[in-house]
Amino acid sequence: MPEADPLDEALSCPATDVPVPSGLRVDGIAELADLDLWLALTEPGLSRLNMMASQEGHANPAQRRIAGRMRLGGFARYESGARLGVAALTVPPGLARSDRPLEVAVHAYGPGGAALAGHLAKRAAVWDGLGRPGADSLGLAAYPAGTRPGALEGRMIICRPNTVLVAGWATPV
Repeated sequence: MPEADPLDEALSCPATDVPVPSGLRVDGIAELADLDLWLALTEPGLSRLNMMASQEGHANPAQRRIAGRMRLGGFARYESGARLGVAALTVPPGLARSDRPLEVAVHAYGPGGAALAGHLAKRAAVWDGLGRPGADSLGLAAYPAGTRPGALEGRMIICRPNTVLVAGWATPV
C-alpha cells in the first residue's frame, strides 16, 4: 500500500491518457467494473485504491480533489527506483447517459504512472481476448484459516486472518 505523501504527489500531477491498444469499448459501468475486478485479482503486484472522499461530508478540499480525479478508484504500484505509479480505468464523461459503447482508456498519474497505465492497457486487451470474465462467472471458495488448498491453475489464493479464499475464473475450453 503506498504512503499518503507519494500518493498525494502522484495524484497532484496532470493525468496522461493511455489508450487501450485494441480500442476496447465497454457497454457500461458494470462491464468496466468487471475489467477492474479481473485486474485486481490477476495482477498481484498492484494495490487497489478506493477513493471515498468525494462521498464523505468530512473530506477536506484536497481529499475531494484527489477523489474527483479517480471516480472509479484505481491501482498503484511501485516501479523500479521506488517510483510510485498510479493509474485508473476511465471512459469518457457521461457514462450513465450513454446508449453506445464507450472507449476505455487508462489515466496515468505520477512518475511511474505511464508505465503502469501501459501495462494495465495491455492487460485490458488480454481480458477482452479471454471473453471478458466478470463477476457473474467468478468462482469463490472459502476454507478455514490454515488450510492449504491444492494448486489451482488460474486461481488466486487470498489468505485472511480467519479464512483462506480461492478465487478465479474457469479456464476457457
